[in-house]
Amino acid sequence: MTNVVKGLFVAEGTSDEPLARIVEELFRARGMDLRLTSPPFAQLPRVPKDVKSRVAAGVRLMQQQVDLVVVHRDADNVGKRQKTTRDR
Repeated sequence: MTNVVKGLFVAEGTSDEPLARIVEELFRARGMDLRLTSPPFAQLPRVPKDVKSRVAAGVRLMQQQVDLVVVHRDADNVGKRQKTTRDR
């Protein structure tokens, strides 16, 4: 594993961060060295909750190019239509 894949992990809260380690392990099991970073959104005044805004803010906070973006969204209490509409 010589090539490091730099990734951005965007989730709804810090309780989701252990999922980033699981994703890294899945990549490692396939011979890829993935390093996911969870951006410190608290450093910004206010980041909207939509995926596009959170990814853009995360990339700005990382101050470097990323190879992969992993987005985890909790949607336990909403239907498919609401999930799809929310993330457009």
